[in-house]
Amino acid sequence: MKDYSEKYRILLQTEASQENFKNSVQLLKNIISELIDEIYIEESIEINNVNEGDSKFSGVYSWSKSRMPEHSNEAGIVYECRMSMILIPSFLLANIQKIEEKTYSLVMDTISIVFHNAYFSFTENFKNTNQREELLNIFFEYTKTINDASNMFYTKGLCYLAAGMTSEALKSFESSVLSTHSDDHEFMTVLSNYWSELVERSKYEEAISFLLRLQNRILYKDFEEYQNLILETFRIQAQFSD
Repeated sequence: MKDYSEKYRILLQTEASQENFKNSVQLLKNIISELIDEIYIEESIEINNVNEGDSKFSGVYSWSKSRMPEHSNEAGIVYECRMSMILIPSFLLANIQKIEEKTYSLVMDTISIVFHNAYFSFTENFKNTNQREELLNIFFEYTKTINDASNMFYTKGLCYLAAGMTSEALKSFESSVLSTHSDDHEFMTVLSNYWSELVERSKYEEAISFLLRLQNRILYKDFEEYQNLILETFRIQAQFSD
């Protein structure tokens, strides 16, 4: 398989946009197209004669060979999201024994970029209520395919926010923190994200209470940043209570 790491890295480091949604979906199609060739063509399996176990293959194959249009309507965006976030993970699981671990990880990481760009580009911009609801359903369904608990809870929290379910969102963000090991390099980022969600909603007491609960989990290298979150909470609370 070609080395797609550079294209993936560029998309990972750029801000979410409709253009990057298109680019990330196209990258996913390119990877899946090549993967299908490796799995099926090299094993001399006829594309048009798939058996019952491969019943989803023809749809994935035709999708992977298609190009992203320059401009997509809302129905087209929903279709691309459904293929990327629901059908492709299902396809991977059906062929898991034939796929190298690094290729599986690359595909799932690319799907996460598709989600990121779709979420931040379209959830607030769709004009058709039915299409937006279908898009959110796809997002929620996608969270079931995320193996990492912290990432799964965080992503589900975003979905709840988009659905206007703030209480459920905050619970998911909290679960994301609690399921992240304190020695994980992302721990303070995950914690800061949840803290921001609480403070933005003026939930200062909840923020302080949660931070204090974590005191024994904070590593020495992170303690100054952790203390700053506590101090910043008190500062913001005092500022807006005057």
